[in-house]
Amino acid sequence: MMQEAAIIQMKDEITGWKKRLDALQHENVHLKNQLSEVLKDDISSVVLETAEYFQNIFIREDETVKKLKEELNQMLGLLSSAKESEISKFAAIRGKLKDKIESNQQHFQELKLKFQEYLRTAQ
Repeated sequence: MMQEAAIIQMKDEITGWKKRLDALQHENVHLKNQLSEVLKDDISSVVLETAEYFQNIFIREDETVKKLKEELNQMLGLLSSAKESEISKFAAIRGKLKDKIESNQQHFQELKLKFQEYLRTAQ
């Protein structure tokens, strides 16, 4: 019974992480839209170079989120057929996923701050 509760808790946590990643993905789309607005007004070589820098980072962010979601979906699939003896293994994997997601979110917040600073100077 205790193991079943642990599996349910892990599944709930993973579902929450997926929602956070969805929100991050939507924010990334918003940042890309803001970037395209800047390019409508100014296409100087300096602006283009900086825009390309941010665009590449936004694309990498999309790829990272996609990979994290795939890992979470794999984990959910494995948890669905988990045996009680495997719970400790899943707890270790869960910890690594949690660290990856938190690191990604921190990186994204730093990216947003850099981009917002760029937007202030570009206007």
